[in-house]
Amino acid sequence: MSAASAITLLNKKSAEHIRTAIADYGGQEIVFGVFIEGNTIQDCEIISRGNINMAPSVMQDAVRYHAVMHNHPSGNLSPSDQDCEIAARLADYGAGFFIIDNNAENINVIVPYKKPAEIIPLEAEEIAGYLKKNSSAENIIPGFENRQAQIDMAQSIGKAFNHNAVYLCEAGTGTGKSIAYLIPALLWIKNNHERIIVSTNTINLQEQLLGKDIPTAMALTGIKIKYTMVKGRGNYICLYKADRLKKEGYGTSALFLNPEETGQISRIETMLPDLKTGDKSEVSFLPSPAVWDFFCAEPDICFRARCQFFSLCYYQQARREAFTSDLLIVNHHLLCADAAMKIEGGQTGLLPACRRLIIDEAHNIEETATSYFGKSASRSALQRNLNFIARTGKKSREPASGILKRLLEKTQNRQALRTLIEKFIADFTGKRREFDQTAGDAFDEIYNLIRNGINKNPENGEPGNEIKIRINRQAPDGEKFLQALDIPVKNVGAGLYRLLKQLREILLFLEDEEKASQDLFRDEQFELKCLKMRLEGLQEVIDEIISSENDNNIRWLSARRLNDSRLFVEFNITPVDISEIFKSAVLGKNHTVILTSATLRDHSGFTFIRKRLGINLPYRNVYENAFPSPFDYKKNCRIYIPANIPEPSAAGFTDSAAKYIYQAACYFSGRTFALFTSYAQLLTVKNIISPELEKQGITCLVQGEDNRTRLLETFRSCGKFLLLGTDSFWEGVDVKGERLSCVIIVKLPFRVPTDPVYEARSEYIEKAGGNAFMDYALPAAVLKFKQGFGRLIRGKDDRGLFILLDKRVISKRYGACFIKALPEMEQVDENWDI
Repeated sequence: MSAASAITLLNKKSAEHIRTAIADYGGQEIVFGVFIEGNTIQDCEIISRGNINMAPSVMQDAVRYHAVMHNHPSGNLSPSDQDCEIAARLADYGAGFFIIDNNAENINVIVPYKKPAEIIPLEAEEIAGYLKKNSSAENIIPGFENRQAQIDMAQSIGKAFNHNAVYLCEAGTGTGKSIAYLIPALLWIKNNHERIIVSTNTINLQEQLLGKDIPTAMALTGIKIKYTMVKGRGNYICLYKADRLKKEGYGTSALFLNPEETGQISRIETMLPDLKTGDKSEVSFLPSPAVWDFFCAEPDICFRARCQFFSLCYYQQARREAFTSDLLIVNHHLLCADAAMKIEGGQTGLLPACRRLIIDEAHNIEETATSYFGKSASRSALQRNLNFIARTGKKSREPASGILKRLLEKTQNRQALRTLIEKFIADFTGKRREFDQTAGDAFDEIYNLIRNGINKNPENGEPGNEIKIRINRQAPDGEKFLQALDIPVKNVGAGLYRLLKQLREILLFLEDEEKASQDLFRDEQFELKCLKMRLEGLQEVIDEIISSENDNNIRWLSARRLNDSRLFVEFNITPVDISEIFKSAVLGKNHTVILTSATLRDHSGFTFIRKRLGINLPYRNVYENAFPSPFDYKKNCRIYIPANIPEPSAAGFTDSAAKYIYQAACYFSGRTFALFTSYAQLLTVKNIISPELEKQGITCLVQGEDNRTRLLETFRSCGKFLLLGTDSFWEGVDVKGERLSCVIIVKLPFRVPTDPVYEARSEYIEKAGGNAFMDYALPAAVLKFKQGFGRLIRGKDDRGLFILLDKRVISKRYGACFIKALPEMEQVDENWDI
């Protein structure tokens, strides 16, 4: 692009400010945010000093300015590759990007600033009109009731849209929050032709939005929009992989799967001709992860338009649907994965461009973001990617399946070439066998180190139980633990390094052969390059896990023994604080962000969630509101806290808790949830009370003995059931009516102090001068507590008893924070008259 005279683009004040700022900084690079009127830069501010790639605030500040500009001290205003990448990302934010010389005499306009179309604001009265008494809502919504909190919430969301705000909105159970945000969302789409994304944490809410709430909102407003649920690529069958599997022979997979899994592969193959979307949910059964691996689409190993199945591709069809939709429903995982991709390299990401975002169930977003903004390497990830290259038999020098086997098959009539490839393959498969043995021994040793490193935990080593340990040189025995890890981790890394070296040699050979072979190995070469990059990413994590001393990251290991005695071992590197990343990647990218949930406030308000998500935005409109539940808790709910129960740390607590749970289950003829913080304690209580409950005709439903959906279906059916659950039953569970009449919380839901992420974040807060308990542990526990309590009253006519078996709410000073977080209700004694 040609340079333009700065005289026509800069007023005198701005030009002088830029020259002075650059001179004062010794002529080095400065990043400016600029404001434009007409064709002239009227004003500018310094965003940061230093190379533009060293300025993380650029992206989060982009929404504040019309354009971003930086100087090239050399006077050469041609954009570098990094400039082009940043320009593309800024264009996503609606901002321009300029390069200027140090004398402010010439500007290269890389991306021009385009004044956005005039926004048509939402009218508060129009929003309210759809939800008031005597509106169409009375005919459309069964049992319609005028809910002032719902109207107020909808109007406040309209205000947030109008003012490009970040809005924290707590809506108590029964407010009708999804309709409250969908009404202004539909009106905004109609008025301004902008796409909106709604992100949720649970499948239940997604299904409710798609099947009920969005159709209801369209009926209320008379606005017809196109909406769709967007899923990650891994949810779709890849026709290229399915075809490869068929050509290799389904029998090959039997070498690496059990008989049941081999049967699953045949069943999916039979279904393929009849699938319409290729979505995993279309498969009539739940395939095992190993089986789905043979079929699922991959984000990087994709030929895109070059693929022979591109026109039929299930994922591309779903993607086209998303890009032509007005309203997208996604989960938090996909939202964060999209943000992480854009952070990593300015890629287009997984989701279409969007400026308005609604995050429902927002109390979970930090936990999801933590996993996606970190990185990991596991034993299974190594095996999975190496198996794509070559699944090796025990004796044969030739691979049983995989890309290397396909190379051999393509050279059947070219003996000289085949001989060369056979040598490369023999070297690789030999090193693969060595790696399997060495890495297998190393992972066994690492597993034992993890287990023995925290052997205070009685659940260690039980099938399915995950054990975690942080790598922390400053901890007691931290140096000793690191030294013990050093050799096995380095053995894994060294073995992988040798495999990567061999893989690079194979790729160099294929590149040399590419022209002579007339693209014979084009597909295999592309796939091997992608797998090399994956393995290099895993190698990086393995190297960093014992060598990095970055205080901004948490290094930790997790392990569990699977039911078939295999070991799962994973290395994890996680940001200690995701607030700045979230601010830049999510808040800074969108003009409007609505964060809503029934539990955003702890005992002190919104301070905790604002700190955790980086919602300290002096240049943005930030609103917050809490709308109370319309339910009459004082009338319909009672709370019971046993006065004589031992404290949770005391001997006899579990036996006492079992007694109260048994009494409640008998009193209510089942119809009771008991929520635990420890699976081991849950099993102990189950073993104590289950035989006696059976005599009373009451069945214990236990998390882990069946999947969550079937347990809930059984609980809702006619019968006497006590459900014992841990983490996943504290939220996202909706049992209305008298089928659930009692919820018991056994212990206050504080995080385990030795959890690596919790422990590191606590230390981080203390180092910054905060109080880890008051600023982190307590608010997080209060929010979780509110979620657990929220399972009880799900409708205006529901009645129930809430039993809290942790007397620390009475005996400890902080206990009042939990009681304060609950709605006002009557406390009862052992009579339990509700």
